[in-house]
Amino acid sequence: MPQRLLALAFFVSGAAALTYQVCWNRYLYAAIGVDLDSTSVIVATFMLGLGLGNALGAYIATRGPSLMAFVVIEVLLLAFGALSPHLLIPLGEALMGVSRGAAASVLFLVLLVPTLLMGATLPVMTEAARAKPDLRALNFSALYLYNTLGGAAGAFLAGFVLLGSFGLKHSIYLAALANLLAAIAAALTIWSARSAAPDARTRS
Repeated sequence: MPQRLLALAFFVSGAAALTYQVCWNRYLYAAIGVDLDSTSVIVATFMLGLGLGNALGAYIATRGPSLMAFVVIEVLLLAFGALSPHLLIPLGEALMGVSRGAAASVLFLVLLVPTLLMGATLPVMTEAARAKPDLRALNFSALYLYNTLGGAAGAFLAGFVLLGSFGLKHSIYLAALANLLAAIAAALTIWSARSAAPDARTRS
């Protein structure tokens, strides 16, 4: 049961992350245009933030309860995601008159927080699974697989279902709801482990 909950949490987390990327791209195109260069800027911004977040997650994972850290990360992503339409729309309008380089720099700073958080999830979850005997089947490869499958599902659903059915803003809200689901699944894993501990002590 804990393994399934954790796998679900990481799958849903990946789906939310790629839904955000698809939706935020639409908002950011207003600031730097729609062409190959602007797409490259947005993707590079995401990749750099994710890479830095991976290093941050590795640091966090060695200094506290990793599973609880994942819950906090998902809650923070939920908050940023829910607020992002109200931030990115006026930001895109404000950046329309500036150079592409300046706009890209501002966008990087704005997206640095959520992409750092997204990048931190894999090392945090890997350490959480490694530290608990009943979760060790979820090694790095398994977690990466679930996260990648979730990301592919999120990108597909955002591009072909959510935007056409719900619009840009409500698609982002659905991604925020996915963050909430991931946080709840991870929190239930923590609760399940704690409730099982007294039983183990009683049997011994």
